[in-house]
Amino acid sequence: MLGFVPTILPITISALLRGIGDTRTSMRYNITANFINIIFNYLLIYGKLGFPKLGVAGAAIATVIGNSAAFAMAMYAVLRKRGPGNHVVNFLRLRFTSRNCLPNLPMLKRILRIGLPSAAEQIAMRAGMLMYTLTITALGTRVFAAHQIVLTVLNLSFVNGQAFGIAATSLSGQALGRGEPEAAKACSAGAS
Repeated sequence: MLGFVPTILPITISALLRGIGDTRTSMRYNITANFINIIFNYLLIYGKLGFPKLGVAGAAIATVIGNSAAFAMAMYAVLRKRGPGNHVVNFLRLRFTSRNCLPNLPMLKRILRIGLPSAAEQIAMRAGMLMYTLTITALGTRVFAAHQIVLTVLNLSFVNGQAFGIAATSLSGQALGRGEPEAAKACSAGAS
């Protein structure tokens, strides 16, 4: 549970950055986090260079360390974002007043109308994957390892499609924000 916040916030900030068309910043901090994770996996799983040999617990700690680095870099990116003319934009401004702390009910209804079915779909998918994984793990360690290798290769096949989807979503959202619905349609049609 200690690693929950540094794991989930960089994902959220990545989505925020993609929404404004900046995909490189999140790529940088995620690559850095993975590199740090790999180094600390080696050090903490096997007990190298004076670090304790922790096995699986070491892998968990290494993941939290890597995700914490991503969290720090993501927060820095959000707080020090540079805009046109190389000046700091700082688009994360939290000003709490009595007016902005009240929920915007019409907007909340719109978000829930779209978000709840999507959440239900994702919960059903994850529940199915959990049952599937439990079935595979019951077949033994080697079968599970082979399954993970194949699943990793399969996930690599989705990368290009996901990249086009992310780009189309970002460009369509920006076009809608500018009040150009036809440009948004062109962005989404171009990626499909």
